[in-house]
Amino acid sequence: MVPPRLQSSVPRARNFYKKINALPLYEHCHDVLDKAREVRIIEGGVIKNPGKNLGGAWVNSIIAETTLYHIVDYRKLNGGKFKLPDALENKEVRKEIETFGKLTELERRGASLSEYVPLLNNGEAPLAILVKLADYAVTHNGDKHLESFISKDGHPLFRMYSSKAEADHLLKMDARAGEMIYAPIAELFGHPGLAGSILKHAFHVNHPDIYEAVMEKLRAAEVQERVALTRALVRELAKRIKHTLKGAGFDVDVVRRFEKHDGKVMRKVRRKLAEEYSDSEESHTMSLEGYISGNIEEFDITSLNDLVALRIIIKRLGKKEIDKMEENERRLAMRIAHDLITSNLNALESISGNRYEYEIDKWNKKSGYRATHFDSYPVVKGTTLKFETQLKTLRDHWIAEEGGAAHWMYIGGASEFGKVLKEVYLSIIHKHNEKDRKADPQLSLPINEE
Repeated sequence: MVPPRLQSSVPRARNFYKKINALPLYEHCHDVLDKAREVRIIEGGVIKNPGKNLGGAWVNSIIAETTLYHIVDYRKLNGGKFKLPDALENKEVRKEIETFGKLTELERRGASLSEYVPLLNNGEAPLAILVKLADYAVTHNGDKHLESFISKDGHPLFRMYSSKAEADHLLKMDARAGEMIYAPIAELFGHPGLAGSILKHAFHVNHPDIYEAVMEKLRAAEVQERVALTRALVRELAKRIKHTLKGAGFDVDVVRRFEKHDGKVMRKVRRKLAEEYSDSEESHTMSLEGYISGNIEEFDITSLNDLVALRIIIKRLGKKEIDKMEENERRLAMRIAHDLITSNLNALESISGNRYEYEIDKWNKKSGYRATHFDSYPVVKGTTLKFETQLKTLRDHWIAEEGGAAHWMYIGGASEFGKVLKEVYLSIIHKHNEKDRKADPQLSLPINEE
């Protein structure tokens, strides 16, 4: 049996919502579906020969159908007044909608992370959590979608808010879950942009002072001009570093990150202000949120060192893999790469017309993460921005993205919870395939932004 294609599932869903006079709710579900397709949680194109990968085609279909009906209250699936569409008669789709609903219940009462584990660590890796990621990236951002979801008398099929006051309260709980749970999960599953969108919406609801200030500061004409100049500088620097390293016999990936997601900037600004607060006298007399509100306008957004970033991943020197070298040989190879990078950084004035200085941090964490970070900053302020250059081996890159130092482990969630998810979801984490990586290596190499 071949699963239904997305091209037929979508119009069937629309017809169902239209028939029961609920098209605004369909539009919300379709927005979530579009986001899932955009980030490739769902394969949006026609699967021309699903028989070659029937399991994958069914997974794609189940995620799509769950997305189209995720607002259904699972407790009302049996014995309701409506004739349900065929998709909701599928036991796998019903199971995912039930899981989605139970996750929603946990989020909205502020459940501890341990209470999520039985739903996620059941050996079946529920697909509903992937729908959650797309949902959190498009909906939890204030009043935009509320009106159609408020009904004092409820609805015989869908989850509804009973009042505007209840909706406002539950949106805050949703935002909390987005910040603490779903942004880290999105990062874990290889969707850094999705994580940024979830954080952005969470900050819009629960940290509006930071949200408004960061959006205003990032959009300021002066900052935009400096970002553009820094991008041009880093673009040229990346070319020179790659040419220099290849000329010395290195096999290397040089990956540019020209824009840090607004949501991740917000999270970083909050963390910086929290660090200032903990070291201040005000920590004895006012709350953290009060301190942030009083200081956010004065925060210099250009003080962040990674609004623009560059990563250099060394794979081989000659025919030898760096990570398989003896330690002394590896250190020598990395020292050569280090010196070639610094020679290029020392020549930044010839590119930018402005003298640059840089600081070097060598990271060797208990988690296993090793890298050298070069934080470069212009001597004459007000022109280009600071930017970060990372040097690491392929193994160190893997540890940063997938292993014990992975970004998802300190983006805001709990490491033990993340480890459970990682074990359970290995078979369904959606990564870009080899063909895409060859076409654009930046797709599969998101910068580790801390």
